[in-house]
Amino acid sequence: MNLLIALHHAIGAFKNGHHATDTAAASAGVAARAATAARASQAARASSAARASSAAKASRGGAAAKAARGGAASKANTTKSTAASDAKGRAGGKPRTRKVELRTATLSAQRTHWGDHAFTYKAPGLHLSDSFSIAAPVALSKYSPFASTILLDGAYLRAIFGSLALVLPILSFIVGLSSGIASHGMTAPFSLQVFSIILIGGLFDASIGLMASLGLLITTMAYGSFFSLTGFTAMIIVTSLWSGLGVMVGKVRLFVKDRPEHLAAWYERLGDFVIGTLLVGYLGLKFIGLLAGVNNSLGAVHDAAEPLALSLMVATAIKYFLTTAVSHFYPARMLKVYPTTLKKRPRNAAMMSLVGRGIGAFFLFTAFLGFNWLVMLLLALYLLDVTLPDAVKPSEKDSWIGLIIPSNLGKILFLSVASAVAVLLLEDSVAAGQQLITVSLIVVMVVAIINNVAAARWPSRPDVPDWVLYIGGFAIALLTYLQLTEHLIKA
Repeated sequence: MNLLIALHHAIGAFKNGHHATDTAAASAGVAARAATAARASQAARASSAARASSAAKASRGGAAAKAARGGAASKANTTKSTAASDAKGRAGGKPRTRKVELRTATLSAQRTHWGDHAFTYKAPGLHLSDSFSIAAPVALSKYSPFASTILLDGAYLRAIFGSLALVLPILSFIVGLSSGIASHGMTAPFSLQVFSIILIGGLFDASIGLMASLGLLITTMAYGSFFSLTGFTAMIIVTSLWSGLGVMVGKVRLFVKDRPEHLAAWYERLGDFVIGTLLVGYLGLKFIGLLAGVNNSLGAVHDAAEPLALSLMVATAIKYFLTTAVSHFYPARMLKVYPTTLKKRPRNAAMMSLVGRGIGAFFLFTAFLGFNWLVMLLLALYLLDVTLPDAVKPSEKDSWIGLIIPSNLGKILFLSVASAVAVLLLEDSVAAGQQLITVSLIVVMVVAIINNVAAARWPSRPDVPDWVLYIGGFAIALLTYLQLTEHLIKA
């Protein structure tokens, strides 16, 4: 998913004939990279700041919240001690045990609700389903944090429906396979209805979209369309839309959280709801607008970009409500399907992942931008972005520098502004549209590397009043919205 920005840039160049309108692709692509780069492939170090923020907010919950949680204070102390031991165990800026974005203080409490006794748990295979939900993400986290996140995305559905939730991914594979056959490997018109159903289903559970994409991939390879630039591009975008949107946005504004129990938590959840919903709609609109396919097979989907984006926003709002309800009504079930720690990646697995990503980046950059020294520089920067922050030793003291380092939504704003400014400064000196995209992407990646290194060096910040965080968050959200809609700095 880190390569989505390059894909977006390159497609924009080919679709627009290397004209000035390429700059729109530059701004849109940055949002996709910012939403994934900080947490998808580099989740281990980026989550440290989130843990520090969550611990600070939990400590400010107030006496009333502590009483409602029934003994959560002692569990919070346990969580703090775990975090402290993680900090001591860091080697090269990477924690020995990575916490997933799910606070354990209240979820660890011994409590149940009516949802924990639902009739759906009488379906066969519940024990196998629960074991899979816990073991598979942990095992995959050693090799691919993104793949692990895809499996975690639908955990809340398994908390509700138990083993019945596994039926939909299996059916989606059959639907993806049959739709690929019906469209002759996406060389004939693709059904808008099928595309829409899988798109919305994949937003609720990324494994639904991934399995459908796998079925479609088999047909595109069988018909040979995958091996053309147009077919390859379409397959990558479709897979990203079907299985990546929820994951990308969920890394910026989380879906699964503890149930809100005080005003600060409700305010934070409202921010998740508003920002996450708008971001899904924006990314969906931009990437659906790039779809064409072999022989314009995805033309109907392209023409329906706006209604599909609106549908995604509605579905995202429902998902936020649903995940919040699950954390309240299914607390015990969530503990059985959602792992709270992921294992450290072995050195050989990390190296294999790095080599694989490097090879994938090389082929992707070369396919769209040709083989030249700029592409090789772009590849080197990509690998540097992946490896350098992990080699940085984090500071053990709180620093105000950590407060000003862009993260999450602030990082989207920071990189999108950097992209727009780079294009404005370079457009007079770089004549070719394709080269402008490459050079501006290089500039943005350099800026992102600096940001990631700083975030790894100063992962924590001193405590600040809640009202400062609220006002700052509102300002960042507003500025990000203006920038992504090209009302702030238009390249």
